Amino acid sequence: MDGYASDTGFPLTVDDQLRDNRFIARLAHERGLSVRLKNDLPQISALLDDFDFAVNEQCAQLDECDRLSPFIRAGKAVPHVEYELEPSAFCAQSRRLDLSSMRKRLDLDHWRAPVPDQIILWGGSGEEFASVYSRRSVLGAFTAASVAHATPAQASAARVLRAPVLRPGDRVRVVSPGSTPDPAQVERGVEILRSWGLTVELGRHVFDRYGYLAGRDEDRLADLQEALADPQVRGVFAARGGYGTQRIVDRLDLRPLRRHPKVVVGFSDITSLQARLWRACRLVTVHGPMVAWNDRRTGPESAEALRAAVMTTRPVVLTRDPAETTAPVMVPGRARGPLLGGNLTLVDAAIGARDFPGLRGAVFFFEEVGEAPYRIDRMLTHLRRSGALKGVRAIVIGQITGSDAEPGEWDAVGVLRDRLGDLGVPVLGGLRLGHGNGQLTVPLGAQAVVDAAAGTLTVEPAVAD
Repeated sequence: MDGYASDTGFPLTVDDQLRDNRFIARLAHERGLSVRLKNDLPQISALLDDFDFAVNEQCAQLDECDRLSPFIRAGKAVPHVEYELEPSAFCAQSRRLDLSSMRKRLDLDHWRAPVPDQIILWGGSGEEFASVYSRRSVLGAFTAASVAHATPAQASAARVLRAPVLRPGDRVRVVSPGSTPDPAQVERGVEILRSWGLTVELGRHVFDRYGYLAGRDEDRLADLQEALADPQVRGVFAARGGYGTQRIVDRLDLRPLRRHPKVVVGFSDITSLQARLWRACRLVTVHGPMVAWNDRRTGPESAEALRAAVMTTRPVVLTRDPAETTAPVMVPGRARGPLLGGNLTLVDAAIGARDFPGLRGAVFFFEEVGEAPYRIDRMLTHLRRSGALKGVRAIVIGQITGSDAEPGEWDAVGVLRDRLGDLGVPVLGGLRLGHGNGQLTVPLGAQAVVDAAAGTLTVEPAVAD
């Protein structure tokens, strides 16, 4: 709503309203609900990524329906009602804009007059009511409305967006949203991608340096934005993680990506981008090795796992590796939900921001590198205290590397058992996902089934035919 434009008795500003609206949207998404923006036309562009659909009253009478078109272009439904105009006065415009329109009476009884040729969905609860949708938007509108009554996992599944599977000849772009990669390692990674038949392009600022960043924020953002927006680019591969992605993800225009979804590959610092794309678009992304390739760490098995994840539609099946540090961590049980998470530091740092994925109803996956056990404890404790782990279906743990314990203190396994063992959900450790040797690949956002006792994680494919 546009409370800032009314006399509320409080000094409510536009920025106050934006913060409040985003807070409400975040709470809804963390609980697997959809959320609508009612009226408030001046803030549509700022809130498009945060809200799942819009609702408007009397835009035809006020001659402002065109201002709702960003939601339609983004594939989001816009139910619309007029109270005084006859349908004949606004139906042509509704069809042109693909609004879902009807006329109702101001007393809001069950009577309504839809725009001709639109679809009426009837239901009842004490008295009969109807909703009306345009033929083109009926699926999106119905999904947005029904997802509010689904479980969190069902809600996430209903909105999932998959990129087309990569094929030989497809163009892919390499970008550096975080830190600067080693040119020789990038050359090796490009060689691998080209061996799969892909046409590889490098962003203009991949090797820039600005402190510990791969160039200034504006340049890294420009490279990433161009890659995500170009409809001819079918995949975006991060060159390296490091640090810096969080500095730019909130400034991305994701409308082109919704129209032309594409494969997005990375991990570590790229967790921020992957979670932002999930929050804003429900895009399934790929947690896997980056283009700065190290053959000693990621050999042929790692390369094949990545290729299969982006160039086939086979499910990904991972099995506990007894040699991994986290393999002893296990709480038996079986659960299903969208696999969300990534690097633990990035997930923890995103709480309250637009790149926190929302874990209610999800299978929470994390990995970590170079963090002492007490730091891992602190991050997991923060996730618990903040409520971020409420409603999580299961937890799967990848590689925890470089986590050195002081003599007589807990190691990483001790911390994980203490912080996760009493949550009442299945916990599976020992997966080769992360910064360690032999890194494998897994989709983020796709539906996953965990069987902790069997030591398996099965995930639906990241891409679609």
